[in-house]
Amino acid sequence: MEVAISGDRSSCLTQELACGAYLFAVAHGFGRLQGEAVAPVVLGRLRQEFERRARGNGLLRAQARPKGLSSVFTSVLNHVNDHVRSRSASHDDYITAGCSLTAALVMGDRAYLSHVGSTAAYLARDGYVVALTKHDAFESEGIPVLTRALGADISLDAAFCTFSLSDGDSLVLAGRRLSPAQIQAASEEEQILVVRYAPERAQPPAVAPKAHPLVPVVTGVAATVFFYMLLCLR
Repeated sequence: MEVAISGDRSSCLTQELACGAYLFAVAHGFGRLQGEAVAPVVLGRLRQEFERRARGNGLLRAQARPKGLSSVFTSVLNHVNDHVRSRSASHDDYITAGCSLTAALVMGDRAYLSHVGSTAAYLARDGYVVALTKHDAFESEGIPVLTRALGADISLDAAFCTFSLSDGDSLVLAGRRLSPAQIQAASEEEQILVVRYAPERAQPPAVAPKAHPLVPVVTGVAATVFFYMLLCLR
């Protein structure tokens, strides 16, 4: 698994939850929660909720059940939504803080994706880029208006899907909706998290297996070069 981040790193999340289970997410929000920017608060709460459910092989047990991980995502996002609502002064007539979120749980060669708001996810495979999320916003007098977001309502109706990953696929999470050309030409300021999937291969018997945590994001020119390498379409 190779990861690269462009843009605001505080609004991106990469976390190894268990052996072979990784959580990736991007968030983009407005307003503040008790003086804190909403996106990092949402990502922090998301990580805590998934870490709690990952204990004792909880995610593997959920994966073995029909719609098990769909239920996990629903529960997690409802808790995050309640957290945002409780820490803001929002009410039915006025929303003071809200957050768009796209999160992906990768377990083996299977990806589980949940989404709400104006963030987005794409899959790059064999020279093609496919959008995985809908745009929960519309333009009103040149201003984007969210139709769904964390913290916007007491109840949350987040989208969910699951799909298989092949060797060399790139999962792209973005802070806003982008065209394939914009993804390839993205500047360092564009908020994008790219995950390139590669199946885990067994180590030779004589060599002790080594843990491979997520590679820290490099900075400067090296990060930019790596970013474009991951998006190189075959």
